[in-house]
Amino acid sequence: MPLNFWVMNPDTGFDGVETAAGYTKYDSVQAIVTRRLSHGLQVTANYAYQVQYTSSFLTFWRERELIRSTAAPPNAFKVLVNYDVPVGKGKRFGANMPTWLDAVAGNWQLNLTGRVENGRLVDLGDVRLVNMSLADVQNAFHYYRNTTPVTLSDGTVTVPDGRWYDLPLDIVINSTKAFTIAATPTGHPACTGTNATTCGGADPNSRHFEPASTRSVDASGNVTGCSAIFPGDCGPRQQFVTAPLYTRFELSAKKRYPFARHGSFDIELDALNLFNAVDFNSNPSSTGGSNVITSAYQDISNTFDPGGRLLQLVFRVNW
Repeated sequence: MPLNFWVMNPDTGFDGVETAAGYTKYDSVQAIVTRRLSHGLQVTANYAYQVQYTSSFLTFWRERELIRSTAAPPNAFKVLVNYDVPVGKGKRFGANMPTWLDAVAGNWQLNLTGRVENGRLVDLGDVRLVNMSLADVQNAFHYYRNTTPVTLSDGTVTVPDGRWYDLPLDIVINSTKAFTIAATPTGHPACTGTNATTCGGADPNSRHFEPASTRSVDASGNVTGCSAIFPGDCGPRQQFVTAPLYTRFELSAKKRYPFARHGSFDIELDALNLFNAVDFNSNPSSTGGSNVITSAYQDISNTFDPGGRLLQLVFRVNW
């Protein structure tokens, strides 16, 4: 038999077909306002709205479809302010002030940068919302610290763990129950006294997430409901909420002490994350996960920002 009687090109390491089928879409609008340097003050501010899409491939039996990406927050505002305070010898105010007063009040420079944008765009995915709407989920999406016991439908009282969550604990626990399945008559694990947060299924009167599939078989063998083979088969494929606002403001104050003819000595105080905003990296699970916030914001490129306010003192000599 020839080598290729049963398999085409049997000596090759790869016999697939590759195509450039992926595609994206990006729409954005930006408004910029600038105040040119005048009287020591310069201001630049801009607002941007953006929507980003990507293509999704599920199976060869369906066309690729365009879905919204969570990589780009929809709204972002940025501002940059530089102010050379016009006070001191040779300036608009205090041009003839005494040397000792100039050493205190003169030659100050302030710099401010700020950024305010939507928090991370979160796709809840292909799930059913029970006893709540998407607007209700958005209103409940905040950062919560688990310091208060929660009484479950079976009377069990949870023990606070002091951790941060992005949804109220009743939603988290009942969603976890809804997604915890087992080969039992109810489809959920039986309660043994030690698995109260995962057993018995969700309280039907509670607000929670459930799997998109609703297929069930009764005692007579009748099949009802929908079976989700691919995302979106039994409901919306994408459901978006946004995390709380992301804010970052940095302030720099610099005082210059001239000496000799061209020399100067600078003292600068930099406040990074001026308002001590805690911006969590939210990764909520659309499948009833723990929804625990595990890490604060960090600068992905430089990893120098632990999430809290940082102060640094800078000394500089110019000659």
